[in-house]
Amino acid sequence: MGYLFGLDNKYFDALIYKGDLNLLKGAIQLADRINTVSETYAHEILDPYFSYGLDDIFESRTRKTAWYY
Repeated sequence: MGYLFGLDNKYFDALIYKGDLNLLKGAIQLADRINTVSETYAHEILDPYFSYGLDDIFESRTRKTAWYY
């Protein structure tokens, strides 16, 4: 799949989520920092309802990097 996006295949795991290609998940995992528009929104996207199932990805990133508002 790397040849489609011009990426090394080492990024393949970052782009796949539940068997499907998910570029947002890849961007979240590969980002150095995550910016949100407010502290409230930073907390909202940790809820499964607002994160469309990516809450576990966001949750894992909260341990690795600080949130910036």
